[in-house]
Amino acid sequence: MKIKHLLLGLALALGSYHCQSPKGTEAQVGEAQAVPETTAEKEITVDVQNSKIKWMGFKVTGRHEGTIKLQSGTFKMRGDTLIGGEFIIDMKSIEVTDLKGEDKKKLESHLKTKDFFLVDSFPIGKFVITKVQAAPTDSTTHIVTGNLTLKNIEKSVSFPVKLEPAKGAFIAKAKSIKIDRTLWGITYKGMADNAIKNEILFDLLIMPISSTPPPAQAH
Repeated sequence: MKIKHLLLGLALALGSYHCQSPKGTEAQVGEAQAVPETTAEKEITVDVQNSKIKWMGFKVTGRHEGTIKLQSGTFKMRGDTLIGGEFIIDMKSIEVTDLKGEDKKKLESHLKTKDFFLVDSFPIGKFVITKVQAAPTDSTTHIVTGNLTLKNIEKSVSFPVKLEPAKGAFIAKAKSIKIDRTLWGITYKGMADNAIKNEILFDLLIMPISSTPPPAQAH
């Protein structure tokens, strides 16, 4: 009997451990903000081939991770200062990188359904920068705020990034940024015995490729 109780206690302890909130930097999320009228001196095209968005999702029995691609992106600059930008996310490019074969295909297909991102109806996501604030720490340089749109739901998100000067713009890096997926209507709870955490973690690496003059303003 003591052994049975010991095993039960161990199982409960492990379950409690797996249900703990994933470690990461929690993004500040609120209502979408107005995009300020800013005049850019130049716009830097994002290198979508070499930029990377990595995601991590968590459940009681473990986690899965993968990538998603940018469709396009621009940094808006005034002198050497980042003042804005817009990034289009290709939701149909969701890939699972910790599985292979049929398990990989099955999870990728599930992520594209109504349980998660419903990519047939919402094939793109979008992030539009509304504010960039210097906030140097040991590992980051700025707080970036922008409107993130997923499944046609738009929310303001603020998170720390490291901006490294490159090609007249910046390489933007962010590590383990945590958001609550349910705020964007992604509410699938998983199986009764294998619940999915609400939090998703993102790593970002956004690379510049070239600079171009900003488009002419209509009068």
